[in-house]
Amino acid sequence: MDKSIPLHQIYSQREDFVIVALTGITGSGCSNFADMMAMDFEQWHKHNLIRLYDDVVKNPFEGKQGEVFKREYQRCYLVSRQYEPFKIIKYKNVLILYMLEELFGKYQKTEETLERISALLAYKFHHSHRRKEMNDYDVDSNFPSETIMSWGLTSGLIEKFSKVAAIEQVCLLKEKQGLESPEREEVRKMLSELFFDAEFEQFCNNLYEELKQRDYYSKNFFVHRLATAIRATGESEKIYPDFKDSLDSEHVFDVVELINQIIKGYHLNNKKGKRRFVIDSVRNSLEILYLRERYNAFYMVAIHNDGHEMELLREKVSHYAEGDRLDAICEKISSLSNEENKMDDFEHGQFFAPDLQRCVSESELHIAYNTLDGLRREEDKLKERMVEEDDFDNSELEFATNSFYTYGEQWMKYSALISRPGLVTPTRDERCMSIAYVAKFNSGCISRQVGCTIVDREKAVQSVGWNDPPAPQLPCNLRDVDELFGAKKAYEDSGDKGDKKLYQIYSKFELSDSKVYAKHDEKGYFIGSYGRGFCDCMSHDYNSNVANKLSDNGLRYAYCFRSRYNSYKENKDAVNTRSLHAEENTMLRLARQGGMGLNGGTMYVTASPCVLCSKKAYQIGIRDIVYLDPYTDIAPNLILNCGFDIPRLRAFRGAIGGTFYKLYQPFIPYKDELKIWEETMGKGGLS
Repeated sequence: MDKSIPLHQIYSQREDFVIVALTGITGSGCSNFADMMAMDFEQWHKHNLIRLYDDVVKNPFEGKQGEVFKREYQRCYLVSRQYEPFKIIKYKNVLILYMLEELFGKYQKTEETLERISALLAYKFHHSHRRKEMNDYDVDSNFPSETIMSWGLTSGLIEKFSKVAAIEQVCLLKEKQGLESPEREEVRKMLSELFFDAEFEQFCNNLYEELKQRDYYSKNFFVHRLATAIRATGESEKIYPDFKDSLDSEHVFDVVELINQIIKGYHLNNKKGKRRFVIDSVRNSLEILYLRERYNAFYMVAIHNDGHEMELLREKVSHYAEGDRLDAICEKISSLSNEENKMDDFEHGQFFAPDLQRCVSESELHIAYNTLDGLRREEDKLKERMVEEDDFDNSELEFATNSFYTYGEQWMKYSALISRPGLVTPTRDERCMSIAYVAKFNSGCISRQVGCTIVDREKAVQSVGWNDPPAPQLPCNLRDVDELFGAKKAYEDSGDKGDKKLYQIYSKFELSDSKVYAKHDEKGYFIGSYGRGFCDCMSHDYNSNVANKLSDNGLRYAYCFRSRYNSYKENKDAVNTRSLHAEENTMLRLARQGGMGLNGGTMYVTASPCVLCSKKAYQIGIRDIVYLDPYTDIAPNLILNCGFDIPRLRAFRGAIGGTFYKLYQPFIPYKDELKIWEETMGKGGLS
């Protein structure tokens, strides 16, 4: 920004220091998005990432909405002409930096270090997806020292890694003794120089290119294994059997802390330079927490390519494989991505594991990976339907045309808002989803909080809800195991004649001896096939140490009924839960309060509606369902895509949460800013 512009110092705070982290399942387009962020504005046009303003002016839709979009597009377009490209911090390259610094510090001789790198690569890179019909399929996992050196691990790089590793050891020794370590700044500067060094970047590119040439899936699995080992143990050489049952979280932040050191070192090396970084990409939600807590100028962005992930994946892998081999590789990469999307390891305390689903949920800026070619195809398809269908609803065509559609246009808008908060106003979708997002924090569910908003055709809010038990019941976060045991004893002593308050907080099922049928447990918790009562089962799982520690910290030993019940029943039943889903609660509130008809209404939900909620939404006439989390069940194919007037499913794109306020809340009222401009720039009449 021009320093002569009024309020330069205020706006430069946003422009000069920005950290963006990307997340998304494999095939969502994170790397392509990061590459776009590293381009300048003119290159966006060159690569057909955005429309020219003159093309937007030709928008066929008249009326207020069309005019609003043209003017907002123009504002963001003009501001973005001063766009400053971002520097990419590739997560996979950070892993290599960590590995090399660690190994060159641990082993004194270069030959020994190279042997350890060779052994590490050989173990963490191997084929594990041979098909029976592909007997000739094999993957070379032999990496001799000469091959590693040929990737560009020069004597100069080796010397730099050895030096920074030695100084790092001095810092760690002093810090362990509680002493100040002035050498820490030197380490940061050296790490940053190393990471952005052209030689190191070339080495990483050559390494990963070699892995992709040998086997694309094994390359992905290598990155997965290396990241998991470091977050679990702090040591890149560790193998999964060493930590598969580990609940140690000491090293969870090791990789992201190295990213932090790189960013700080860059500032030390470029005191007057701008620090604009994009991290490609984060797959562990605790790393998001780390970045969010440390940087006010942090933006967490989820990239969505719903339904087209496999297309983009196959396009990339097709450069390295074809035929059955291409199918096998893509199948296994997709399977690995699905595993990384789950939260099972997190729920068991293994916080080193990836949890993409939670990463997407934690994101506050959602971008749809739409392209300009995709926009043209969508417009042509909808125009054909307009000709063929007498009752065609042109709102879909208008939505595509009158919006920042491509991922380049979406970033053009949000990067302009980062520089100039309040430049344009929120979209209807952002306003409505933000209400659902805020509503979810009312939920007393200890597993997952979900919010929902239902609006009418005019986008006027008709109902808001969140996942919680029926209104007269207490949520799970206000109940606890110790109180349950006390209630159970009182119930045994007095039965139905006892304190009625017990039944207001805990159900008769939980207090009585109603059997929880289960198979015989190896630990002997259950008696034969008859089982025990719910409370008796709970008593076997009770951990007094946990209860005491929680109590000391003012916390309750709460429990999730569904999770406990399912574990005793040894199934994954989603029906036997105390809570109503957020969508159910929202629809029932509407019915209870006698709301207006909802034919043509829109549902906004911070998750994605399950089969049961999808049927109910369909039945009450919901026309659009806008969701945050990608669908993982069969609801779309079983319910929502079947019928004669099917609802439209749209992945949400836009800002929510704290990012919503950072982008749309102006620093000062625009009228006051204009006054400052007038007084600063002096008077000048029309010539």
